Amino acid sequence: MKPNELKDRLNRPEEISKNSFSLLRELAHLFNAGDEEACRDLVLHALAHRESFGGHAPILDGLVRELGLFPYVEKDRLPLTDAIAYEYHRPPNSGETFVFHREQAEVYRRLVNGDSIILSAPTSFGKSRIIDAVIASGRFRNVAVIVPTIALIDETRRRLSNLFPRFKVVTQVSQSPASENIFVFTAERANSYSQ
Repeated sequence: MKPNELKDRLNRPEEISKNSFSLLRELAHLFNAGDEEACRDLVLHALAHRESFGGHAPILDGLVRELGLFPYVEKDRLPLTDAIAYEYHRPPNSGETFVFHREQAEVYRRLVNGDSIILSAPTSFGKSRIIDAVIASGRFRNVAVIVPTIALIDETRRRLSNLFPRFKVVTQVSQSPASENIFVFTAERANSYSQ
């Protein structure tokens, strides 16, 4: 079954109720064929009608886990092994309601382990959540956040100042740093900063 046809069928609850297992089998085939991006999109459509899968819903949950879509699972419905994987994707100091998806968790772990990362991702990726979790981890006294425009500097400064009052948020190259700083610059400002 082609992804467009599968998407159409996954948007109709009555179709899902009648053919839940065969639709999930098609999703699994797509995943196993290596088309993870298309499978991820289709699984998100399927989750909108999770109740229509009836007794086959745990298979859908398994696909959600394999795709690393932990923010979309209902924690209370998870078996123990999936609940452990879910908790593994929750950053420390983030509260009970937040969990990373697989790609966010990978970037977060690399950052707190000291790797330098350049991340370019769409708005919906959750880059701000990663930055917040890295700062909340307490592992760094100085954090640099490079934003693409000057307009985003002030927006980011306000958000980070409210979340992390113990840090000085430095946005101008003329500002002197404190003992703990969050530098929010455009690439040009970062290149000209010399403290």
